[in-house]
Amino acid sequence: MFRAFAVYVEQEQRERMVGSVGSMVLGGATMAIGSALANNANQSPTPWLIVGGMAVGAGAVGLLLPGPAQRLADSHGAAVSGHTPSEARALEHAWLLLAQKARGQRKISGVNALILGAGGVGVGAALLTGVGDLTQNEREIWGSIALGAGAGLVVAGVGGFVLRSPAEVAFDQYEAGKPSAKSAATRTFDFRLSAGLGGVDLAGRF
Repeated sequence: MFRAFAVYVEQEQRERMVGSVGSMVLGGATMAIGSALANNANQSPTPWLIVGGMAVGAGAVGLLLPGPAQRLADSHGAAVSGHTPSEARALEHAWLLLAQKARGQRKISGVNALILGAGGVGVGAALLTGVGDLTQNEREIWGSIALGAGAGLVVAGVGGFVLRSPAEVAFDQYEAGKPSAKSAATRTFDFRLSAGLGGVDLAGRF
C-alpha cells in the first residue's frame, strides 16, 4: 500500500516540476516577446508582460508548494517504515477521498473553464470586429489574446470532463493491482473429515 502510494507521490512531483518549469519558461518567453515588440515595433508590451508574468508566477508557486499527494504522504508519515495495518487502511481511505475530490474538482473546473472560455472567445471576436474604444493596434493585440485564451479554456473545459485526473488514475491502478475477493477465493479449499457414524466430524477452510 505505502509502496504504491510512494510511486504516485514521485509521479506527481515529477509532473509538477515539469509543468512549473515549462510555465516559467513560456512566461519568460512571452515577456521577452513583449519587450522586443516594444523596442522594435513600437508596440505596448503591457499585455505580453501581464500574461507572461502570470505564467511565471504560477510556475514559481508550483515549484515552491507541495502537491496534494505530497501533503497526504507527510500527514500520514508515508516516508517512515514499519506501518501497521490500521495505518495502511487509513492512508488507503485518505487516498480514495483524494481521488474522489479530484474527480469533483475537475468537473467543476471544467464547467468554469467552459463558461470563461466562451466569454473569452466572445470578447476576443468582438474586439477584433471593432467593438470598443481602442486603437487598431490595441484591438488586434487584446482581441487575439482574449480569443486565444478563450479557446484554450474551452479545450481545457472539455478535457476536464473527458480526462481523468492523476489522482484518479493512480488510485484505480492501485485498486486493479489488489488481489480481488474472487482470486482470493480460488486459493481456498474446504475439507471435511468424518470417521464412523457420528464419531469425528472436522471441517475447515484454507
